[in-house]
Amino acid sequence: MKTYLPLLSLLILSLLSSCKKQEPGQPQPNNLPIATFNYTGKMEVSEFKVYKGDPNGGKDVSKEYTPEALFLDRLKNFTPPNQLIFKSKDSLSQLPKRVEVDMLKYKFSGDTLKGHNRYVNTWEVYGIKSKKRLAYSMTFYIYTRVSPPYLTAAVGTEHGLTLAQNMFRSEGANFKSLTEMTNSNDLVAWYNVSYIYEGDKDL
Repeated sequence: MKTYLPLLSLLILSLLSSCKKQEPGQPQPNNLPIATFNYTGKMEVSEFKVYKGDPNGGKDVSKEYTPEALFLDRLKNFTPPNQLIFKSKDSLSQLPKRVEVDMLKYKFSGDTLKGHNRYVNTWEVYGIKSKKRLAYSMTFYIYTRVSPPYLTAAVGTEHGLTLAQNMFRSEGANFKSLTEMTNSNDLVAWYNVSYIYEGDKDL
C-alpha cells in the first residue's frame, strides 16, 4: 500500500489545483490587443536624399546614387517587423520573426501615427493610416564627417521619418548646415520608406 500513497497524493493535489484554476467567477486577464497589423510584403519609397561635401558647402547629389549602392547589405538584408500589435490605446509592439521587441508609446493625430522618441522626448511621424491599411515609416541613414585627423561616421536604421532637420542640427557631431560640409569626403544621406501593413480591424 505504501507504494501507491505518493502517487495518490500527487493525483489529489493535481486535481485540487486544476479545480482551483477553473473556479467560475474568477476574472480573466484581458491581454487581447486592440488591433494587429500584418506586413503585406509591399514597400513604398518616400524620399531619397544624398548630400556630398564641397569647398563651397554640401551639394545635392541624389541623382548620382541609388539606395542599393549606398546602403549595400544593410538595405538588402533588412526585414521589417512581421506584425505591429497595438496592445492598448497608447502601446505598440513590434514582432520581427515572431519575437517581441520594443514597446513603443504612440498616439494618432488624425490618420497620422506618431511615436514617442524617449531619447529626446519628442513625438515623431511613424506612419499614415487609412482604415485597415497602415504605411509604417522607416529610415536608412548614413553620415560621414571628415575633419583631419578626425573622422566621424554612422550608419543605421530608425523607425519613423527622417527629415533634413533631423540630420542637420546643432547638437552632437552633426553638421549644423550644408555650409559646414566642406570636405569632399563629407556625406549625409537618408532613405525614407514605408512598409505596408493590413490590420484585422480599423483603429
